[in-house]
Amino acid sequence: MIAVLFFWKIAPLTMNGPIWPFLTDITNNCNNGGVLWNVFFIDNFGDHGPSGQDYCFRWGWYLACDFQLFIITHFIFWAYAKNKKIGFLISFLLWFASVLTAFILVVVNEWRYPIVNPKLAPQPEFMDNFYYKPYIRASAYMMGMWSGMLYN
Repeated sequence: MIAVLFFWKIAPLTMNGPIWPFLTDITNNCNNGGVLWNVFFIDNFGDHGPSGQDYCFRWGWYLACDFQLFIITHFIFWAYAKNKKIGFLISFLLWFASVLTAFILVVVNEWRYPIVNPKLAPQPEFMDNFYYKPYIRASAYMMGMWSGMLYN
């Protein structure tokens, strides 16, 4: 919360130079309620404009995603503590669901990672509907949990 508030209120007072207008536009996104989305770790479920990048605290989506996945790990580790096979099974099913969801969304929507290429059609919904979502990022998180489970 301190980092978000610093970025929103203090950093604009110290900024100067040729990219100042760009940074001012970013911090202005905090004024219309964007800061609350960051403080409550839900900004990865919001609408971030046509570019998918119009939001307060640019990397806050990752913190929200990580926090949301952290919350569910408590339930998985609780199941793992009760029965190791069940814990592995739950984490495997979540990993599989994440990979399958990502695959289906990419194939159905014909998405690709957004790169600047005039020959490719723009895909404004990619960032908001795919890239920032915890159910897409859960596969890597589950593999990290497996490492912890195997280490135990």
